[in-house]
Amino acid sequence: ARYPTEVDATPERFEALVAEGEPDVVVGSGLFRAYTGDDGPAYVELGFPSFLSHALHPRPYLGFWGARWIAEAIFNALLEKDEGDARRR
Repeated sequence: ARYPTEVDATPERFEALVAEGEPDVVVGSGLFRAYTGDDGPAYVELGFPSFLSHALHPRPYLGFWGARWIAEAIFNALLEKDEGDARRR
Protein backbone atom coordinates (compact mmCIF):
# COMPACT_ATOMS: atom_id res chain seq x y z
CA ALA A 1 0.00 0.00 0.00
CA ARG A 2 1.15 3.50 -0.76
CA TYR A 3 0.50 6.17 1.84
CA PRO A 4 -0.23 9.78 0.83
CA THR A 5 2.41 12.33 1.74
CA GLU A 6 2.14 16.05 2.40
CA VAL A 7 2.64 16.59 -1.32
CA ASP A 8 -0.56 14.59 -1.90
CA ALA A 9 -2.50 16.58 0.70
CA THR A 10 -4.50 18.76 -1.64
CA PRO A 11 -8.27 18.34 -1.98
CA GLU A 12 -7.89 17.37 -5.64
CA ARG A 13 -5.22 14.72 -4.98
CA PHE A 14 -7.15 13.42 -1.98
CA GLU A 15 -10.30 13.03 -4.11
CA ALA A 16 -8.27 11.19 -6.73
CA LEU A 17 -6.85 8.77 -4.14
CA VAL A 18 -10.33 8.05 -2.77
CA ALA A 19 -11.70 7.60 -6.30
CA GLU A 20 -8.93 5.08 -7.01
CA GLY A 21 -10.14 3.12 -3.98
CA GLU A 22 -6.75 3.16 -2.27
CA PRO A 23 -7.38 4.02 1.41
CA ASP A 24 -9.45 1.79 3.70
CA VAL A 25 -9.59 4.42 6.41
CA VAL A 26 -8.89 8.15 6.52
CA VAL A 27 -7.82 9.98 9.68
CA GLY A 28 -8.10 13.73 9.32
CA SER A 29 -9.82 16.94 10.25
CA GLY A 30 -13.42 17.67 9.41
CA LEU A 31 -12.35 19.46 6.23
CA PHE A 32 -11.51 16.23 4.41
CA ARG A 33 -14.70 14.36 5.36
CA ALA A 34 -16.59 15.96 2.47
CA TYR A 35 -14.14 14.43 -0.01
CA THR A 36 -14.67 10.84 1.15
CA GLY A 37 -18.38 10.62 0.30
CA ASP A 38 -20.83 8.02 1.59
CA ASP A 39 -19.26 5.22 -0.45
CA GLY A 40 -15.71 6.29 0.39
CA PRO A 41 -13.34 4.94 3.02
CA ALA A 42 -14.04 4.78 6.74
CA TYR A 43 -13.37 8.15 8.36
CA VAL A 44 -11.98 9.13 11.76
CA GLU A 45 -12.18 12.83 12.53
CA LEU A 46 -9.11 14.03 14.41
CA GLY A 47 -7.92 17.56 14.92
CA PHE A 48 -9.38 20.93 14.10
CA PRO A 49 -11.87 21.79 12.71
CA SER A 50 -14.17 19.11 14.01
CA PHE A 51 -17.63 19.04 12.44
CA LEU A 52 -18.81 15.48 13.16
CA SER A 53 -17.80 14.84 16.74
CA HIS A 54 -17.19 16.76 19.94
CA ALA A 55 -15.45 15.48 23.03
CA LEU A 56 -17.39 15.86 26.24
CA HIS A 57 -14.58 14.13 28.11
CA PRO A 58 -10.80 13.97 27.61
CA ARG A 59 -9.81 12.20 24.36
CA PRO A 60 -6.03 12.31 24.15
CA TYR A 61 -4.33 11.31 20.92
CA LEU A 62 -0.72 11.33 22.10
CA GLY A 63 1.07 8.73 24.23
CA PHE A 64 -0.29 5.36 25.35
CA TRP A 65 -3.84 6.57 26.04
CA GLY A 66 -3.89 8.43 22.75
CA ALA A 67 -2.76 5.38 20.80
CA ARG A 68 -5.48 3.39 22.54
CA TRP A 69 -8.12 5.99 21.65
CA ILE A 70 -7.03 6.22 18.00
CA ALA A 71 -6.98 2.42 17.63
CA GLU A 72 -10.49 2.25 19.09
CA ALA A 73 -11.72 5.06 16.83
CA ILE A 74 -10.25 3.42 13.70
CA PHE A 75 -11.71 0.04 14.63
CA ASN A 76 -15.15 1.56 15.26
CA ALA A 77 -15.02 3.53 11.99
CA LEU A 78 -14.17 0.37 10.04
CA LEU A 79 -17.00 -1.54 11.73
CA GLU A 80 -19.47 1.27 11.02
CA LYS A 81 -18.34 1.42 7.38
CA ASP A 82 -18.68 -2.35 7.00
CA GLU A 83 -22.18 -2.26 8.53
CA GLY A 84 -23.22 0.55 6.19
CA ASP A 85 -21.86 -1.32 3.18
CA ALA A 86 -23.76 -4.45 4.21
CA ARG A 87 -27.03 -2.51 4.50
CA ARG A 88 -26.60 -1.01 1.02
CA ARG A 89 -26.17 -4.46 -0.56
